[in-house]
Amino acid sequence: TVDVQVLNKKTGDTVSGLTTKNFEIYEDGVKQTITNFSQDKVPLSVILLLDVSGSVQPNISQIQIGAIEAMKHLKSTDEVALLAFSTYTGVLQNFTTAKENIIKAIGNVAGNSISLGKATRMNEALYRAAEYMHRASNPSYRHAIIVITDDFANNVFGGRSFTEASTVIYESGSVVCGLIIPSGEDKQIAAFIPPDQQNTPYILRRDSESVTLYAKETGGDVLKALNSDADVSKKFTNLIEYLRALYSIGYVSTNSEQNGKFRRIKVKLSPDKGFALKSKHGYYAQKVDLNK
Repeated sequence: TVDVQVLNKKTGDTVSGLTTKNFEIYEDGVKQTITNFSQDKVPLSVILLLDVSGSVQPNISQIQIGAIEAMKHLKSTDEVALLAFSTYTGVLQNFTTAKENIIKAIGNVAGNSISLGKATRMNEALYRAAEYMHRASNPSYRHAIIVITDDFANNVFGGRSFTEASTVIYESGSVVCGLIIPSGEDKQIAAFIPPDQQNTPYILRRDSESVTLYAKETGGDVLKALNSDADVSKKFTNLIEYLRALYSIGYVSTNSEQNGKFRRIKVKLSPDKGFALKSKHGYYAQKVDLNK
């Protein structure tokens, strides 16, 4: 199954009301036959992946307020889990349909995440979140990871690589989205890094392997919130609505080889004038161990 978002190029709004006839899907250049198609019918399995590094802690109350509003836009069957990350990643609330448990867990995040360290390992966190998604979510639901962060990372100091993390994300079938919370660290970085050391990987330096890159790989979206309760709530809700508006397109691959190789997916829209498409770039085929 491929989750596809269709956007109006002029307004950026999601486009609804399309049918199977509007889409064509290709795998490694070979056209595939669409076997199932839907929009807003598949329940969601959502992981809220919360950055709890020091630069984000002052915004926890805003994030909780935003989550309260966003949860209103989830259906009773949708399940949500809360994971937090810094140097390490931990599960603060397992998947639940009781949205009030998520709100409570966000409120208690400061006390429950002390052992996670002070660094910001984005790649490691997404690797762990995708692993958790794979083993704990409902396999028939649409999978999404929403990263709530100021988008500062120091992956160069250890943890998984982008390739390792993206591989597991593909295997979990997850769409990655990001809610960027302002932290004011840009000015602090400019003040503390000498001009002749601008390429040094300081802990609070913005990392090129940010949540935006993961969103592009998986067909997700990234929104930047202003430093206000209202805007954090609005952007949080917009991401939930983005996930709800995705089209789910299913097909059975014409390639029956089980070799574990990456297969590139291309979705085309007809007519495509005035529209933009977002979807994952591909997936890894199952691999059969011939030695067994």
